[in-house]
Amino acid sequence: MIVDVDHPRVGKLKVVGTPMIFSRTPCKIEKACPDVGQDSMEVFSGMLGISIKEIEDLQKNKVI
Repeated sequence: MIVDVDHPRVGKLKVVGTPMIFSRTPCKIEKACPDVGQDSMEVFSGMLGISIKEIEDLQKNKVI
């Protein structure tokens, strides 16, 4: 039930595997969760449509 995964900042981690078992769609843990803020640029620009300039301004003003 415990699985080893590699985390880019922390190194090897032991995490809880999935308790679900499906016959046609197997579940498995392949990687660690994202680091804090790792996907922020994708969310701000891709999902929210904020321009890179606006993101840089928000970072400069310590909003994000």
